[in-house]
Amino acid sequence: MTCSVRVLVGFCLRPAVLILLIVFNILLSTTDSFGISIKEYRNFQHSIIDYRQHINPLFKKSKRNCTRYIIIHTSECDLKKTLKIVSKGKQNNYKWISRGGHAHYVIARNGETYRILDKKYKANHAGLSMWNGQYNISRLSVGIELVAYHNREITKNQYKSVRILTDILKSI
Repeated sequence: MTCSVRVLVGFCLRPAVLILLIVFNILLSTTDSFGISIKEYRNFQHSIIDYRQHINPLFKKSKRNCTRYIIIHTSECDLKKTLKIVSKGKQNNYKWISRGGHAHYVIARNGETYRILDKKYKANHAGLSMWNGQYNISRLSVGIELVAYHNREITKNQYKSVRILTDILKSI
């Protein structure tokens, strides 16, 4: 079974982020927006920081069959906190609210990319979700978390990393 990949943008986001991500979606459909060479593409794949060993051991992995969407979020916190939340989970009064696995990839402000969870597993990044009549979008999508705030610009390095990463994900 072949699955086509779409980049979902504006998924329950504030208007400023929605507009920014719609513009980014248009950039994704053009071929030479960032002038990425094959060498840069390969170097990027090798530069991904493997953060999978930090995933919460209580996170239960479940396999995904297909990638139909790529969902891009802003983390609304700094890199250290983002990495902690997406890999370890959230706690309130020392009780686990979630057990990590909130994204497949995190992209830092400088463009460094962290692999949090292997893309063959479901990340809990879309929550209770529905798109085009499909429910539980997390099982059909790869989640990319940008270290950013909704009211601040996303960096050129982040745009470039997202562009290369989405190209890699779409080619698989």
